[in-house]
Amino acid sequence: GRDDSLFELGADSLVTLRITGRIEQVLGRDVPAAAAFAGLSIASIRDALGEEAPDGGDLSDEAPDRCLVTLRSQGDRPPLFLVHPAAGVIFPYFELARCLGADQPVYALQAHGLRPTDVPDPDVMAMAQRYVTALLTVAPTGPVAIVGYSFGCYIAFEMARLLRNQNVDVRFLGLLDESAPLDGHRPTALM
Repeated sequence: GRDDSLFELGADSLVTLRITGRIEQVLGRDVPAAAAFAGLSIASIRDALGEEAPDGGDLSDEAPDRCLVTLRSQGDRPPLFLVHPAAGVIFPYFELARCLGADQPVYALQAHGLRPTDVPDPDVMAMAQRYVTALLTVAPTGPVAIVGYSFGCYIAFEMARLLRNQNVDVRFLGLLDESAPLDGHRPTALM
């Protein structure tokens, strides 16, 4: 039915990209990334093409370059910014954001360059600078929490470094699925 969750029916991030890509191709309109977080059903896609998210957040693309996606804007805790893995998409964070509770603001940063008309950032530093600019639109002085997953660890680390150099309060930096830079251990080469 139109309200059935495509995730519950077996869709994953790759299927979601194919579905939204096909909709964009046929209708000539972008499906905002936050639409998938709203449940990814036929009804949620319809709503995303011009209405508000269930929690009152805007489902339209929020940053000028569309890298910042609001998953939850309400809450009293420092906002959490989740940095995409190598694929550049934020779908791996949807379930995490749902589990964090209503008092945790959650934003995700997806790669610039996912759309054919966008030129991807050339390196980790360029990504970090773009994402810091987007993050500062939400929390100009902090406090903030940043989490990176896999390749996103490198970007998250550089973001935290850039923010601290700007005297922004970075309360937490989480690095998921990447080796710690311990003495005697050689971490993955940075791109």
